Amino acid sequence: MNEKLKQEVMDEFINLFKELDKGEMKKVIEYIEKLMVGDLADLIEKGKEEGILTKVEIVNAFKKANLDEVQMNYLYNRIVDLGITISE
Repeated sequence: MNEKLKQEVMDEFINLFKELDKGEMKKVIEYIEKLMVGDLADLIEKGKEEGILTKVEIVNAFKKANLDEVQMNYLYNRIVDLGITISE
């Protein structure tokens, strides 16, 4: 994962921390750990570089990362917020 992407992710979560209670912070920390390793990081980087991801790519990465529903919804919305097109 490139350094610019790492910094963007960290900045995003630091801002979120200011509004969270302890339980929510724990979930975010777990999410960051999952995001910063493996297929999810590669998926985000690929989407940013190519501007498009397929639903199959997203679903496969989510399954491998064993995300809960809140984490999946957040990440899906983050992909859309980054301007990445999601195709069939």
